[in-house]
Amino acid sequence: MSLATLCAVKYFTAVLPIKRVVTYTSIACLALSVALLACNAWDCWNFRRSMKAGEILGADGLARIAALANVKAKGYLLRSTGTDIPNEFSALRPQSVTIAEGNMQATLYQRGDVYVFLNVDTSPENQVVNLFTNAHGRQERIELWVNDRNAQTLVSPVNRIVTLTEYGTRSGAIDWIALPNELRIVERSYHTGRADKLRLSIQLSASAQNDIIAAIKRITPQTRGHLILNESVIDGIALDVRFTPDGAIGDDDIRIQNIWCSELDPLVEAIEAVVPANEKPTFKTRLKAMEIRTSRPSKAYTWAQTIPWERGHIPWWCLWLRFL
Repeated sequence: MSLATLCAVKYFTAVLPIKRVVTYTSIACLALSVALLACNAWDCWNFRRSMKAGEILGADGLARIAALANVKAKGYLLRSTGTDIPNEFSALRPQSVTIAEGNMQATLYQRGDVYVFLNVDTSPENQVVNLFTNAHGRQERIELWVNDRNAQTLVSPVNRIVTLTEYGTRSGAIDWIALPNELRIVERSYHTGRADKLRLSIQLSASAQNDIIAAIKRITPQTRGHLILNESVIDGIALDVRFTPDGAIGDDDIRIQNIWCSELDPLVEAIEAVVPANEKPTFKTRLKAMEIRTSRPSKAYTWAQTIPWERGHIPWWCLWLRFL
């Protein structure tokens, strides 16, 4: 057998099959990459579309959904999926819709623990349509539609100096909202069918307002923008300080959980100085009765560090959410 013939036999029996395997593997990898890219593009589009629910429906569409949610029957509960979902939601194509007395929720997007849902709160005083999502970390609330704007402005004013929110109270949560020349105390209800309530409105003197502003300025960057908690307790009580004009979450928010932060003393004292004894923040007082909880050292995290906790589980293939 000649050398040329021997080389040809070796090529076709050994080298060529290996090349074919490599080629088939490359094609398979390319196909999987394209499929993965397509799934992520489709999923990202669905999320973006869900976040534009207010634009898609418009004021009239949101009003129709609010009317659908105005259920007065005691104990009423209806969960719809697929073709059973009411026509009012057809433009949004939600995964499911749950209607109950005082509340309606439509799941517009759900990927692992990441969600976007549209919520309608109905009470005798008002109706409010909100969009909620935790895609960026902490749960965000985006107001889409309000039936009575004046009633909503009363409990959710803008142009705030600072908002102090105490969680873990019997009623739900309480806001102390400092405005130019006014301090409002608002009770946030956790119960469906019950509206937020203005408990008290107090006129702020120029001196009291300056004291609040001065106390805010004394808070250092080491405290601003941080979650400070006692890691030995999972639940318990918490206090938020927000500096956004509308009370929405912001990058420089402060949350203390089952622990006290002495840098907040001047701010809390400035607010306590203008409110009656029965309307003062009780967070620090309640902490004193929790010596076992507060005896542990605190740990501080930036809000960026908490994003994985807030988002929770994300499917392995859903890559785009990790870069949101």
